[in-house]
Amino acid sequence: MKIKNYLAIVILVCLAGGYLMEAVLSSQYNKVHAASNRHNQSLLWQKDLQRLVADVSQYLISVDLILGSDETYLVRGALNKGRFIVTSLDELAAQQAPMALDGEIAAASSATTSINGLLQKAAVAEDSNRFEVLSAMLDQSDAISGQLVQELSELRRRTDKAVEVQAVMLATEEKNSSLVQTSCFAMFSLLVLVLFQHWVLQKPLR
Repeated sequence: MKIKNYLAIVILVCLAGGYLMEAVLSSQYNKVHAASNRHNQSLLWQKDLQRLVADVSQYLISVDLILGSDETYLVRGALNKGRFIVTSLDELAAQQAPMALDGEIAAASSATTSINGLLQKAAVAEDSNRFEVLSAMLDQSDAISGQLVQELSELRRRTDKAVEVQAVMLATEEKNSSLVQTSCFAMFSLLVLVLFQHWVLQKPLR
């Protein structure tokens, strides 16, 4: 075989191998990139949920002070905080959650709205039987607050688990990508070596 023909074959084989390696590496990059994006979005969702849980904790403390100690000067601020929490829950529900939601956000929003309703009634309660009214409202609030805390705790538990699973999946994709990249370069180098050895053994003619 003439050397120019052999070199043409070598070039074609190298080009084909290069295109194939590029396609494989591109596919692996896309997988890692998609897994990384999902994980980053989940981390943001997790942080938003953590901030929301902190807001709910402050909100419930104010509710207890209003209904348990008749601290009526806190009503306006508590009502605003409650509305803010409902809005935050709606925004959280509109985002891409790291797992399938199971009604926790809707239940938490409903519970917060119910507590705000109690605060509005407490603000206009008559002085004649105010203590009895607030005491009854406190019992109702405690029951609803327990449900609210339970829903958010379950949501946070499931979120933490989902984020943990996605982190493992991302690490696996990165490891696989590294292995594929190493394998591709090794196979390509081996192909070039085999072609070179074959060329030497064949002693192609000029």
